[in-house]
Amino acid sequence: MADQNETQEDCTAITTKSNTEIIKITSELAEIKEPEKEYYKLHTSNLTQYSEQTLPFPVQVFPAPISALVYEASKSVGCPPDFIAVPVLAVLATAIGNSRNLEIKKGWIEGPRIYSAIIAQPGSKKSPALNIATKPIAQIQTMLLAAYEADIKRFNEMNSTYGVGSREQERTTNTVGVQPKLRQIKTSNATMEAISKLLANYKRGILYEQDELAAWVKSMNSYRGGQGADLEYWLSFWSGSQCTINRASQPLPLIINNPIVNVTGCIQPDLLTTLSGMKNNGFFDRILLSYPEISALHYTEDELSDETSHAYLEIIKSLYLLMPEHGILNEEIPVSLKFNYASRNLWRDWNKVHDAETNSYDLPYYLKGVWSKLQAYMARIILILQLAENAANGSNTLIIEPETVDKAQLVINYFKSHVYKTYKEMNNSVMDQKIVLAVAWINKHGGKVTSRMLLNNNVARCYTAFQVQELLVEMEDRNLGSCHCEIPIRGGKKTIYFTTNNPTYDPKMN
Repeated sequence: MADQNETQEDCTAITTKSNTEIIKITSELAEIKEPEKEYYKLHTSNLTQYSEQTLPFPVQVFPAPISALVYEASKSVGCPPDFIAVPVLAVLATAIGNSRNLEIKKGWIEGPRIYSAIIAQPGSKKSPALNIATKPIAQIQTMLLAAYEADIKRFNEMNSTYGVGSREQERTTNTVGVQPKLRQIKTSNATMEAISKLLANYKRGILYEQDELAAWVKSMNSYRGGQGADLEYWLSFWSGSQCTINRASQPLPLIINNPIVNVTGCIQPDLLTTLSGMKNNGFFDRILLSYPEISALHYTEDELSDETSHAYLEIIKSLYLLMPEHGILNEEIPVSLKFNYASRNLWRDWNKVHDAETNSYDLPYYLKGVWSKLQAYMARIILILQLAENAANGSNTLIIEPETVDKAQLVINYFKSHVYKTYKEMNNSVMDQKIVLAVAWINKHGGKVTSRMLLNNNVARCYTAFQVQELLVEMEDRNLGSCHCEIPIRGGKKTIYFTTNNPTYDPKMN
């Protein structure tokens, strides 16, 4: 009522003005409202774009040697460029490891952490594409193995010279020097028993690569009769939180600070439910999904040149040779990259649009969690692309260039469109579609409505009280909100209300 009175007073005041004054006032009002309109128009058009088309991977965001590898390899294998480009992001992140991070502001730092998955049917050339993308990591692992073999040989010769006895007690007592440990940068064993040992021996970071990522999920909680905490550790790995891992075989817990574990691999569309079963805890929302269109298989004479493969390897090796700083306790501390004035403005502008998308009721409820994680991924991809460009050009700059922010935005837009496609297929039942419509309508009307309102407006094609009740029960089961009853103070029939858990704001409502 107060807003209506103010509006009436404004209108009355305007009618007493001259034509010149009225034009001036109208112009001022337009200047205030126009940015808001453009703001809404921008983010809603983006959401429409993501939902209507699956974007191709923007290969041009990579330095020229990596772009060449993606194009040549995809032609040679006969697969979409996405099959090469998406795993490359995880490979770059693994090579960087704990040597660098991006300081967005005090208290917010992002490291190079990527969980990615290619979705495609069997026989679509996923595996050979994955092998090409991750080959430099395999080559680095071969070098680490050779170094270990040389070190252990030297260690054994030294102890043989000093006459170490054959019994275990004598070896323990008389061993000269510290026995070398194999540094492992790559694994296909996702059990926490295996991962914890690798991180203990090699704190820079590792790559978990699996041709079929369904095995990744199946391996979680394989200890303690399925009651372990492996899933929680993988959530911590994604965020870089300190992990304390207790195992019965070890007397002391393993404490891992700033863990770097990258994941990449493939999954068949029919097995998506294996991963999607973890939507409620946010695990699935952390995976960058690529679901490209597959063309008909055909033989090709195209080859991946040795020069292109070597140039790609040199970039990965250059990133791998980046060294962190050391603290007063000789602990390793990543060197931080930062925005300059221009790149920070672009970062801020992107966040404004991204937040508007996240808060919009036009975004399906099941994508809210994904969108919230993409903010961190935007920062991580900025870091990865900047360092890849540095390695290609021989630069040591610690400043994020504006062009890198623009490129990272293209990558995030790509993943947004593929997430739309993937989740739409996973939420395509009649009830799924009804809930999408209902949540959007309820949020549009303030996030709290009565069951009568839903029925009177036939929301989500509900034409009977039973259909409304069935809808609300399902929404509660999916933890999208809650029902409660209110009885008027003066008596009367009780009214059933439904309130969404995360009512969204939209500029269009103001």
